[in-house]
Amino acid sequence: MSSQNNPSDLLYEAITTPKKKLAFFVGAGVSIDSGLKDFKGFSKQFLSGIGPANWANEDNKDIDLITERLRPEVLLQVVQQVYGKNSLEFYSSLDFEIPNPNHYFLALALLRGHCVFTTNVDTLIEKACENMGISCAPIFYEEHYKDFLKKHPVDFSSQLFKLHGSIEPNKAGLAKYESIRFTIDRVGLGLDENTGKTLSACLQERDFVFLGYSGNDHFSVHPELLRVDSNQKVYWFKFRSYPPSLEDTSNSCDFQNQRDNLLKEASKDLSSAKWEDISLRELLIKWEPHSYLIEGNSSSAINDILKKLASSNEAPEYLKLSSNLKSFQADILSLRCGQKFSPSWVENITDFKRHLCAATLMIRARNLTQANSELKYSEECAKDYIEKAEVERLRATTYSITRRVGKEKFSKDDLYKAMEKFQMQGDLVAMIEAHLELANIIRIERNFSAALDELDKIENELVGIKPELQIQKKAYDWPRLMAHLLFLRGLVYGLGRKGIFKDKITGIEYCDKAADFASRAGDVARKAAILNARGLIISQLAERTSSILQEAEDSLNEALALHARLRDPRSCFQPSRNLLLVHRLRLLNSKSKVCSHWLNEAWEEANRAQDYLNQVETGIFEPIRDQIELDFRKAQFLGLKRDANKADLEFKKVLNYWEEKNDLHQQARIWQELLSLAEDQKEIQNCLSHLLNIIESLFQSNENEDTYRNDLLRLENIMDMLIDAYDKAYEIKDQEHLNRIKILALRGKEISELVGDSSLICSFSVYS
Repeated sequence: MSSQNNPSDLLYEAITTPKKKLAFFVGAGVSIDSGLKDFKGFSKQFLSGIGPANWANEDNKDIDLITERLRPEVLLQVVQQVYGKNSLEFYSSLDFEIPNPNHYFLALALLRGHCVFTTNVDTLIEKACENMGISCAPIFYEEHYKDFLKKHPVDFSSQLFKLHGSIEPNKAGLAKYESIRFTIDRVGLGLDENTGKTLSACLQERDFVFLGYSGNDHFSVHPELLRVDSNQKVYWFKFRSYPPSLEDTSNSCDFQNQRDNLLKEASKDLSSAKWEDISLRELLIKWEPHSYLIEGNSSSAINDILKKLASSNEAPEYLKLSSNLKSFQADILSLRCGQKFSPSWVENITDFKRHLCAATLMIRARNLTQANSELKYSEECAKDYIEKAEVERLRATTYSITRRVGKEKFSKDDLYKAMEKFQMQGDLVAMIEAHLELANIIRIERNFSAALDELDKIENELVGIKPELQIQKKAYDWPRLMAHLLFLRGLVYGLGRKGIFKDKITGIEYCDKAADFASRAGDVARKAAILNARGLIISQLAERTSSILQEAEDSLNEALALHARLRDPRSCFQPSRNLLLVHRLRLLNSKSKVCSHWLNEAWEEANRAQDYLNQVETGIFEPIRDQIELDFRKAQFLGLKRDANKADLEFKKVLNYWEEKNDLHQQARIWQELLSLAEDQKEIQNCLSHLLNIIESLFQSNENEDTYRNDLLRLENIMDMLIDAYDKAYEIKDQEHLNRIKILALRGKEISELVGDSSLICSFSVYS
């Protein structure tokens, strides 16, 4: 950092004697001193006007949940689907004309040749420039960005770029918000092509100074900041109330460790997870070693700088600055801060619409318990069959998000009926969602070839409806649905089928493509699920080569970070559980001296996973498989710690569960683990007997024989079990069990020949 590592001097030099032209990136925080609300405050005010009666208080817990999970632009996009363009009128609450010192600072920055990017739609920077007599022609329409990039060379000097559109005071009515509407329509598609190119080019050309910006708009700017490779510096000013003085905390920080610690804290209490700080650390990690985190009150520091300049006679613009700062103080005192704005049309909203809107928002925020409650209320308020059909359509869209209460599997019949109804209603998005869920059921049933056939059909349908979605202003849905489709393909190839190296690589490639679409859609939940699957696939590859374990861990940790933002403990549990697989592989591949380290890491992760499960609100129909799977992993680690007695007790507890479920394959897994712990001959023979009996039962089932044709992983697992059994039987010279293993291996070879897998034929032949 320049100027002897003093952040205030960096800002002072920028508008007095700049040594280098900078780019300032500003968010809602710079406008708060003008009486405007930040994004969360704006969203709360908005929701309190259009939601159910109990939302009239902005401190309502449902409003808090939505504003925590949804960006204002995403929120408005959802609301537009219910209330239409009238919802844009709420942006009138941002149509202020009292620039504060931050805006005058940015006006001077433009005068000195710096450029400014902003996600704000207010016109306070323009007003400050007007008051100072500084030329300012903001760029906010895509065609303007296109024209800007045509210039050779492209010159960013003194340019104001508004990435999310702008209020246009010279227009009347809803036309004032036309560019903002375009931005809302594009939620899920990322920045427009030329808008993104402009930001990307500047990121590679200039050092960036971030002021009053959280960095959490994952549907547009955040992906661009993570995508661009640049050697330029990033100075991130983060608000801190006390002490207010600016402090460069970069030298004493390890951003990666900070992010990891925030995630560990989140596992204890997701409701207080600091996901904005997690997101910020991701960006700072990306830009290391050229990223600087400066904490304090930048608005206060800027105010002091401007007061100093206003009292000097060094330049004529400072005289104007002095009078404008005095005017600001007088105007802000007369401003009625926090005045609630509510358009007249809000008074005529029916209870049906209010509850339907609340349900739509809750579905988007992935709180289906509350969504179903709001759907029930809206159904009670429905006046005719049209409104009731609207409720039913919305309820059906939840099929793709969660399972129905009391059922562990989705109903194919329900989905077929829903698909037929959606097709009749012309609801293309809901029809595709139901079709995707059908493909997922087929995948869960391990009929992988049929699942891929279904996904091919869906992709053809998606390509066909893309133009129609754009006409219907539902462009967001296309990348979201593509992310889901590619994710399912990744699961089929990476965690199903034959489990061969080529399939797993294909699965990872599909996950990477799916993650890209999820980023464009701003779908944090889907991206987290994708990264979780990607990490699990990589960890399975690591069974063949441990050198990629770190990549698996990185992917799972990133999934965990995204799930933490949604504050869903069950979702957080999944990557945490999968991290246990990574730690187990590290243990199995480690030298004795570092085993204790990885055991401690594994046990700490197991405790974190347990913390997440403890936070899950369980009901009478909630499955307990997550806990059983965690108990199984704990038992494995107890075995690796050589604590055989405790491990044996844990495995027996898990075994009881799978015996009740009559799941032979899972029972065989447990007996394989118990066999590895067995030491004396009697104990070994007991485990061998149980394990071989189960394998025999599996092979005798014609249904399972058909299953192996589509799911060779099961057959590979049985082969591994027979290998372990052979080693133990050979160790104690147990000829009876060796003979049984030979017979079962021969059966395995016959099945392998039927499905045509030469590798399995060879493996079973060795033991037959």
